[in-house]
Amino acid sequence: MKCFYHITNNTNPYENIALEQMLLEAIEPGQTLLYLWQNQNTVVIGRNQNMHNECNLSNIFKEEGKIARRLSGGGAVYHDLGNQNFTFLAAKDTFDTKKHMKVIAHAVKSFGINAELSGRNDITVSIDGEEKKFSGNAFYNTQKASFHHGTLLLSVDMQKMAEFLTPNESKLESKGVKSVKSRVINLTELNSDITPKNIQNALISALQDVYMVKPEEFDVEALDKQRHKELTNFFADHAFWAGSQREFDAEFGKRFSFGELIFKISISNEDKMLIGDSLIYSDAMDTEWIKRLNTAIIGCECSITGICDAIKKETEDKEICKEICEYLETLEELDT
Repeated sequence: MKCFYHITNNTNPYENIALEQMLLEAIEPGQTLLYLWQNQNTVVIGRNQNMHNECNLSNIFKEEGKIARRLSGGGAVYHDLGNQNFTFLAAKDTFDTKKHMKVIAHAVKSFGINAELSGRNDITVSIDGEEKKFSGNAFYNTQKASFHHGTLLLSVDMQKMAEFLTPNESKLESKGVKSVKSRVINLTELNSDITPKNIQNALISALQDVYMVKPEEFDVEALDKQRHKELTNFFADHAFWAGSQREFDAEFGKRFSFGELIFKISISNEDKMLIGDSLIYSDAMDTEWIKRLNTAIIGCECSITGICDAIKKETEDKEICKEICEYLETLEELDT
């Protein structure tokens, strides 16, 4: 087992996300790496999200903000220099999300804050009996390695966060809150001594305590600079972060227990009512399943039976199938 860390002072989201991918490609068996980074004035959306539904574009562009799309699933987040991003990268044999969460909790608790894991991907603190989120997490896997990344809200501009993000009301309702501002909390509200620098030091110290090995600084200078430039251009490309702009014949969807699904479809054969084109937006954590599902419904009959059969082929989770198919049965346009 070897542990590494890297802290960057770069605040460009496209360069930082590109470096994250390069670090993932560089990880070898038996290694775990903690990458610490910050973005300035940026909204980062999940791999399968619709930019127009998640962001207030006019506010973002008026404030000269940036929009970036990451490789992992999950929802949209706002980044400024009051936010500390972390990424745990590891080969398949050492990837352990429980240990990663333990590192984060250990670091935060060193400031006298009782952090707790909540749901599938949040870390929260209880204030007067109410759960407040200060960290959200998402995951990405390749055949060789995986990463687990997330945010730590230290002293984020909550007003700007609310102005930049436009989450679906059903998502907030599912969390029992009325606004994105009321759901989250800055750690400096609980301990005013917290800064990005000392939380970084606490995370590296916690990494050593949890893994019981002294972390070494990772040599990023050995990475391929041309590859980094190419990846930066890819993530900065409007076509990638803005997503598809093509038009569709119909749109339907809702929020399910596992996340939101929005189907956009076009008909290729009006006589047989076959789906010729499809695009599925989602904040579900499993990005690969969304990709497979999108492919599966193309060519199938545009009906409850046709789409449900395609869904059943792409997941063994009977509860997910039941949820989606029960919703489809309520759509009159599919029941004709």
